[in-house]
Amino acid sequence: MDASVLLPLRLPHAAFVALVLAGCVGINLFGDALTDKFQLILWLDMIGTAIAAIALGPWHGALVGLLTNLLGTLDGNVETLPFVLVNIVGALVWGYGYHHFGGNRGRSRFLLLALTVAVCCTLVATPLTMAVFGGEADHAGDVYASLLTEDGIPLSVAVFMVNLLLSVIDKLLTSYASLLVARPLGDIRVNRTTALTI
Repeated sequence: MDASVLLPLRLPHAAFVALVLAGCVGINLFGDALTDKFQLILWLDMIGTAIAAIALGPWHGALVGLLTNLLGTLDGNVETLPFVLVNIVGALVWGYGYHHFGGNRGRSRFLLLALTVAVCCTLVATPLTMAVFGGEADHAGDVYASLLTEDGIPLSVAVFMVNLLLSVIDKLLTSYASLLVARPLGDIRVNRTTALTI
């Protein structure tokens, strides 16, 4: 199609936000399904949360995290519901860190933001993993925690160490992937009436 005949489609601001939120929830659920299907060591279930938090704000990201975890229980896997706290904490750190604490001011600050999200998520996820699953969450990373416990490291410490390592990788990937989508969405959101080109 010739670029000169592109047609602008105008959406009310609220409809645009609702569409973004729904898409972000879908991205989270897709990432989670990929992890389950291929037994990946990363989680990939917070990319949509990060997109919403960066593009729309921290509490929009928290809403995406909440909806993701609620919908994720529909398959009967209700024991994962407490992990909604990990998603919400990640959203708040991404959102406030990006918009209010300089996470959007250069590469080094964004890198620091991504690492901060990883640490905060691990600090929440580790006690939940211990309390809900006894340290083994049926995740591909469990094997590494088991190896550490064989060397005499306490299970809670092993779970924390493995979770932190994997979380750093996961949240770096998530942060930079989400930024590619969130920046254009944030620019579009500036207008009270959103103009999309089709």
